Amino acid sequence: MTDVFISYSRRDKEFVQTLHAALKANNRDTWIDWEAIPLTTDWWLEIQSGIEAADTFIFVISPDSIASTVCNQEIDHAVRHNKRLLPIVHREVDMKEVRTALAKHNALFFRDVDDFDTAFALLLKGLDTDLKHVRMHTRLLVRAIEWDRESRDSSFLLRDRDLDMSEHWLEQAVDKDPPPTDRQIQYITASQQLRRQQEAYDASYKRAEQELKRALVYRRPTLRIVFWSSVTVTALLFLVRFLGLLQPLELAAYDQLMRLRPSEGKDKRFVIVEVTDADIQKELKERGTALSDASLDRLLAKLQLYQPRLIGLDLYRDFASNRTTLTTQLRQNNRLYGLCKVAETDAQGNVTSAAGTAPPSGMPPERVGFSDVVDDDGGIIRRQLLLQAKVPGSQCDSDYAFSLLLAKRYLELEPGAKQQDRIPLPDPMALDGDALKLGDTTFKRLQAFTGGYQYVDDASYQILLNYRAYTDNVKGPFDRISLGQMLNGTIDPNLIKDKLVLIGVTSQESVKDYKATPFGAGSQELPGVVLQAHMTSQLLSAALERRPLLWVWTLWGEALWMFGWALVGGFLAWQFQRWPLLGGSVVVAIVGLTGICFVLLTQAGWVPLVPSMLSLVGTSGLLVYIAFRRPQPIAALAAPKEPASSATNRLL
Repeated sequence: MTDVFISYSRRDKEFVQTLHAALKANNRDTWIDWEAIPLTTDWWLEIQSGIEAADTFIFVISPDSIASTVCNQEIDHAVRHNKRLLPIVHREVDMKEVRTALAKHNALFFRDVDDFDTAFALLLKGLDTDLKHVRMHTRLLVRAIEWDRESRDSSFLLRDRDLDMSEHWLEQAVDKDPPPTDRQIQYITASQQLRRQQEAYDASYKRAEQELKRALVYRRPTLRIVFWSSVTVTALLFLVRFLGLLQPLELAAYDQLMRLRPSEGKDKRFVIVEVTDADIQKELKERGTALSDASLDRLLAKLQLYQPRLIGLDLYRDFASNRTTLTTQLRQNNRLYGLCKVAETDAQGNVTSAAGTAPPSGMPPERVGFSDVVDDDGGIIRRQLLLQAKVPGSQCDSDYAFSLLLAKRYLELEPGAKQQDRIPLPDPMALDGDALKLGDTTFKRLQAFTGGYQYVDDASYQILLNYRAYTDNVKGPFDRISLGQMLNGTIDPNLIKDKLVLIGVTSQESVKDYKATPFGAGSQELPGVVLQAHMTSQLLSAALERRPLLWVWTLWGEALWMFGWALVGGFLAWQFQRWPLLGGSVVVAIVGLTGICFVLLTQAGWVPLVPSMLSLVGTSGLLVYIAFRRPQPIAALAAPKEPASSATNRLL
């Protein structure tokens, strides 16, 4: 579609070129024969199409255009389609000779004696008058002509918003110029009739669909089918779980529930002395090293004044043997413990990387524990390593975890400690089954097919790590003091007295010792010293306060749990025949299952959530499939035929 069509005589071409250029400069799209008629086309059909697609028909009046047969044919075509006419006088003529359709409109004068800019401004104003109505007139005319040329095929009719807009335009066009053509009115009317037919068809189809749904009666399964469907789904899911395919989902669900547990409060037995970014920057500025032996020596000396029960050095470094006071403390202070890291090995036991990390120089082996941890896919720490066999060639030859040694020594120093608390830890090579105990608490060894774990390296003595829930899980449920505060002496001595003090680096810039946990990864990772505090806290809380360790059911217990929820899903499918009721009841059951699993986890019970949820949904889905798997019962109920284009043509 274009803004204007210019009809003129060839003798006025020079003026028309000027007019065309002015319109183009003012962003008006012009149809003019020297630009718009392609070669090898029917020129008269092109002119007709140009007139039909233009908003305004401009006729350049001159003696030659009045006398031109083609120009008069163009006027007739424009009048026939109710185009808006805008005559402009370029050369004087007797206005009685001008066609009546043009003469009844006020003409604009573009004679040589007239000011072109003034007349052109009036022309633009005329073009923009009631522009929305004119453009809609052109648009509907083009579409109506196309519909007419295509044998009034209904696929060319107006629909939806197009039809709504056209109806509104027709209502508003009664007293406007140009008025609607008969063809436009027929086009809109045919579109309205098609819409009424479509609405009638939709209503008939909906009624037929409702009758079909009422005819498709839900065939309630028998209780026997419910039972065997539950058995089948449980068996299949148990096999899938046995193959380890559900382990990632189960561990992800476990992590989510762990994050939701309510806070247990702080463990007042612990204080963490952390080396922060600010401490390291100060050390680098004053002594040229991240943490100097001199600063560590001062720190240990100050700690001794506050009388802690134990001190754990969660630091990887070879302390200088020429510092007499520091070396003396490492050797003689039986309440000071350090750590090392065992070398990594392959399946055959051969060292695959560096030979581990050596313990602090001069510290007796009985006060050195390994810091090794076991992680799952994604590096997430969910388990705690307590014992492991020595690795030949490793610089670290400790059998016991750093956290285990600290907990054992803490219990020995506990007022009123029992004789059994002073029994040495067992030899890992001679340990029989689940014989590892602290106090009266036995720490059961983690094995394959425990909780959500199906395949896990259980060669070493591991247990599930029951993190102590706290409001700020990243900082942890432990008091924390910076190295600077300790060295400046700006702390309350009662905060240290008789506490288990862990010294470690929490800097995120200089020393990146952070681990992913169920609480999250990235910015939610825990510093290594906080992780060691969690591990030691779990051991002490279990031995002294009977805080429950994470427990799981046997394989058969978990199978029965899954089967029970499969029966729940089967019962819901047996009880409810309507989709909204069945879907809603299944959702309520899933929420209830999740709530039960969460409550049990707050009591340290890890029971299957994902397999149970799948067994519930799977059994109900299977029974619904069985209930509806039948031929269509009423063949006579067929959807009505959609309105055909021929029906519309007959209406017209």
